[in-house]
This record gives sequence, C-alpha cells and structure tokens, in this order.
Amino acid sequence: MNAPARVRPTIQRDPEGRILYAPNGQTLVDYLLDSSPIAVIRGPWGSGKTVASVQRIWRHAVEQNYSTTGGVLKRRSRWFIMRESYPRIFTTTLKTWLEYFPERLYGKLFTGERPYRHEIRVGDIELDVFFGAQDDSSSDAMFKSLEPTGWYWNELEFTSMESFFAAHGRVGRFPRAIDGGSKWSGSIADTNAPGDNHWLPLMMGEAALPDDMSFDRREAFKRPPGFQYYVQPPAMFEVRDAANRIIDWRLNPAAENLKWLTNYEVETDNGEEYYDRARRGKTIRWIWANLCNRIVATVEGDPVYPSWDEQMHASTVPLEPVAGEDVAVGLDFGRRPAALFSQTINGQRQIQFEAGMENAGATKFAPVVRELIARHYPWVFLGRGKLRVWGDPKGQDGTQADEQTAYDVFHKHGLMVRPAPVKQNNIQTRIEALEFQLSRLIGGRPAYLVSPRCSRYRTAMGGGYHYANERPAPMTERKPVKDRYSDYADAGQYLELGEGAGLTMVGRESRPSPVSTKPASRNYRRGQ
Repeated sequence: MNAPARVRPTIQRDPEGRILYAPNGQTLVDYLLDSSPIAVIRGPWGSGKTVASVQRIWRHAVEQNYSTTGGVLKRRSRWFIMRESYPRIFTTTLKTWLEYFPERLYGKLFTGERPYRHEIRVGDIELDVFFGAQDDSSSDAMFKSLEPTGWYWNELEFTSMESFFAAHGRVGRFPRAIDGGSKWSGSIADTNAPGDNHWLPLMMGEAALPDDMSFDRREAFKRPPGFQYYVQPPAMFEVRDAANRIIDWRLNPAAENLKWLTNYEVETDNGEEYYDRARRGKTIRWIWANLCNRIVATVEGDPVYPSWDEQMHASTVPLEPVAGEDVAVGLDFGRRPAALFSQTINGQRQIQFEAGMENAGATKFAPVVRELIARHYPWVFLGRGKLRVWGDPKGQDGTQADEQTAYDVFHKHGLMVRPAPVKQNNIQTRIEALEFQLSRLIGGRPAYLVSPRCSRYRTAMGGGYHYANERPAPMTERKPVKDRYSDYADAGQYLELGEGAGLTMVGRESRPSPVSTKPASRNYRRGQ
C-alpha cells in the first residue's frame, strides 16, 4: 500500500522575511509562555530547546515596561547568553540566534571584543544581547558587575551551581526602577540530561544527595521558590529481548520538534533518520542521556565491575518479593551503613530493596533493617521461609566505648547476623565472588538482577564503585575508592559470599544454613 503524500512543513515568514516561530510540542509551549523567575528545560538532542529559549528572550523584550530614559518611551532590556566556550558560541548559539534575528533586520553584531554584543533597535524595542563564555578568565568579575534583565544559559550541564546563582542574583537591575523598572527579570536555561552528580538533578530530586554531604551543603541544594523545571519526552526508546538485552532503538512518536527534523528525501521518515544517525557509534549511556533524556550515573575512573551490563542486570520493572521464599540480606557497617535485601527465584538472585543511612551506627540502622524486613518479608517472622543475614566481618569488632559490636546490636533487634566467609576480609576475593555471579546465566537469563528501587546500588555497579584514576605503586594492590557507593557494593559482596558465590566459583556447591530470627544469647565479641 502506497504511503500517503507528505507535505513539507513550510517555515512561515512575515513580509520582511522574519521567521514566524511555531513550537512543535506542549512542553516547548509551556516553557515559552512561562514567567517564573527561573525556568529550565531539559530535553534530548534536536528537541527545539535552544530555539524556544531564544524566542523567550524576544517575548520578554516585547512585553517589557516602557522606560522613559532620555524622554523617549522605549521597551529596554539587557540579556546575557552564556555558553561553556567562545568556539561553541560561534558554532552553535550564535548560529541559531542570527537565524531568527539576522543583522540585516535587527542591527549589527559586534564581535571585536568579548563578550560579543548584538544591539537590536526595532520600533520601540531596545534589546542588547551579550554573548559570553564561562571559560573566559573575566567571567567571575563579569557576574559581580553586570546589571542584566535576564540570563540565558545555553547547555546548563556545563554550568556550576555557584555560577548560575551568582549571576541570577544580579537580574532585575535593568532598567532601573526610577526609569520604569522591568516587567519580568530572571534566568532561563536549556540542557541535555546531565550526570547524576550535577547540581540540577540533585536539586530537582532526580538524584540522591551524597550520604556524607553536610547539613549546610544540603540546604544549598533546596529548590528555590519559583524554580520551574520542564522535562521533554524522550526521543527514543530501547527495544529489549526476553533476556532484557537492548537489541534495537525506536523513535518515540510523542517526541517534540519532530515536525522540523523530517527528511523529505526519505518517504518513510518522520524524524527516524535524524535520531538513527545521531545514535550511531555512541555508547548506551550516551544515548540514554542525549536521546532518551535520562539522568544516568556519572562514571569516574575505571569501574570495579566491567561485567555489569545495564541491559542484562538492571531490571526495567520493580522486583517484587515472593511470599514464602527465603530471604538473604547483605550488610555493611560503619558510619554509612548499607543493606541489600534479596531472594533467589528460580536460580536467579534478585536484589529487591536497598537501605542506607548517613553518619549512623548500628543502633540506628538495625531497627531500620528489621522494619524493612517485617514490611516486605513478614513470613520469615512467622516460620515460613528462612532469613539469612550476612555482614562485614569487621562488624564483630567492639566499639571503643563499651565493646558492644554491631552484631550484638542487630541480635538485640531479633536479627542473627553471620560474618561473610572471606579470609581477612580480602577485597579481591569479595570482588571476584560478585564478578563471578554477574558472568553467570541461568536458563538463558542473567543469574543476577537488580530492581530499579535499588538506585544507589545500580549506580555503584554501573561505575560509581570505581578505582581511582591514579595508578598504584609497583607491587601495590589496586583498591576501589571508598565513597558513598562503595558501602552498597560492599554489602553486595558480603551477600554473595554468604550465599555461596565463593564456593560456587571454585566448583563447590553451597547450602547456607538457615538462621534464627530470634535474639541469640551467644556473645560474638572477639576472643569469646
């Protein structure tokens, strides 16, 4: 059957040749018409973010109050557009700006000195637009001395929180109140999905704040009043097979700006060719961030677990507990305790929940772990199914204050913890045990699967748990960096060793003994 004839969308222009902007997508429309003091739009490549931001500058310029400076009524405003470098301004931002505001119609662009300046004088509108770069050594001084109406941050993922809010503190100073003031002033920005350690997803609650972040620092990450955040639909979705592996990608028909991405030399194209071309030669993480508009983990250094495959080991749906089945828990102690809760279903280890605390000892953490078990796995306290809890062997060490161990504390809360079977807590043995589990298949399925509820553990496995970039001295063992992700990775290692991964790795079957959930009278202090 022949495809219906397709009509190329026509760019509408006014009699003087100016482009009449037509946003293609509801998120773009909402962002364009927003009047909040701060507005950020996050979207995939090709989604029309930059053009919408440029048009929003013009919208605010034409809606500005009249200023009486010099006895002539004018709508005056002053904007600063920022990018990470001047070469990027030339090749991207200025190109888009001049497409909609060409010099022949809107006035001369001055590039003789930095920041660049475009003076627009059209009718009663006087708009000065400056183009600056964050790699400019004078940028900090510029933030402190400028008096703008508004800021536009093109590609916010390259901007620090300190620079953004230092600049935002200067808005609203032009025009002066004595000259009529400004009807609107503020900051706008567009961005692709940044990494999970960028300040934007941390402030918007899309990524967890580090456990060791101080109270003062946490206060700085509170979302300010009037901060509007617009997230566009993804441009692409992954296609997975029965083993959860990505085998292809497909266009999201609800993606925005597709109307202007169509290649009319390809009859069947409706944006597919644009995004298919964009993804070629890219990693999955790059596609997720830039085309799927997804916040992904930031990987620093070499990942400890290169066998971790996001396609295979990260479940796309929550893994629900199976009533009556055994439950196994892995614990890491210390001042940032972490726990992983799992079941083995048809031979597959399923990590279903995680828990962690900041600056807390076993006294605070033990009741949290017990409450989570009681809520999600109540049958283990009713005599159906067994509970096995495996911990860091160092948890048997007493505290300096009263020699009470973490094991003692958990026992008091009805949880009998056993030390993971690893000699001298050897880190390589622990790493290899979990690495072995990641490499296994059970009936064509991965032997290890992690629920999306375990976001920090998944980030750890995806590279958050990593080796430092610096190479160790000769004959020195390379060790993972100790940080907020290593605690969850350690809990995973103790869980696997306790459940017998170490024995299976060397060809021996493991049959861990069930553990009573009642408090034990036995003292696990060292030497007793």
